[in-house]
Amino acid sequence: MNEMVERVTARKLGVLGGSFNPIHFGHLEMARAAHEQYGIPEILLCPTSDTYYKSAADLLPAADRCRMVQEAIRPYPYMKLSTIDIERGGYTYTCDTIRDLLPSADELFFIVGADSLAYMETWKNCRWFLRHCIILAADRKDTLQSTALQHRQLLTALYGADIRSLSIRPFDHSSTEIRQRIREGRDVSGLVPPEALSYIREKGLYLG
Repeated sequence: MNEMVERVTARKLGVLGGSFNPIHFGHLEMARAAHEQYGIPEILLCPTSDTYYKSAADLLPAADRCRMVQEAIRPYPYMKLSTIDIERGGYTYTCDTIRDLLPSADELFFIVGADSLAYMETWKNCRWFLRHCIILAADRKDTLQSTALQHRQLLTALYGADIRSLSIRPFDHSSTEIRQRIREGRDVSGLVPPEALSYIREKGLYLG
């Protein structure tokens, strides 16, 4: 009897990394779009380690950033917090995240903004990780913008990358801008998930 049992469907796993300082609706939109458009049953949100941005004085401790992620994704059962990069420590490199998660999935989808394609070739061991995961490039249009499309074609030609479009709703705000708004006492209720915002207010984060 053949010991190998053919699987009807391969397990798909999505990965969305970042500092999540703080997590905002743009992050949730990318995870939602990947789940719905590519049928990915589980999306991992992977905060970077504390030491990733050594010069960033306003980078919150990992415990606070993880708690905000946990609170924000509570309404979305397919989104999960992963501390894999925090536990590894040091600088967070995509190749390390992909390497550590490869045994957990048959198809690994790494979710990024389409603008990341422009400098992805400079990332550590890009040839390796581009061959071991599918890149979902999030853009506000159904197809990637012309400049992003050029970089997509280049990465495909040079490294055999599998890069696919991810259509998302517009979100024109960064975590940096949100932190500044909080420091200025301005409303961010439409930018940060209410569950995470409650934690920010409870702890008085980003005010110092």
